[in-house]
Amino acid sequence: MTLTQTIDIPLDRRISLEVPREVPTGRQDVIIQFPIKADPSATVKRKLTAEEEAEHIERNFERINREAMDVFEDQKWIFESDERWEKE
Repeated sequence: MTLTQTIDIPLDRRISLEVPREVPTGRQDVIIQFPIKADPSATVKRKLTAEEEAEHIERNFERINREAMDVFEDQKWIFESDERWEKE
């Protein structure tokens, strides 16, 4: 079964996927493909210098830190359920 749908990717680049009832439950292979279309008006972004990157991080520290903490919170259960990470 092939599903094709055009969607708008939000700025946070997060999308959710809902599959039809015809798709069997259990372990399945899912292939997501993003065809890159040549955009003649697109410009190639240059790589930031170390100083520019440091300035960007400093300017966006609160947001970056908040996003990192969200990721850690989502993964916390992995460490809580793993005996190797038990508190001493």
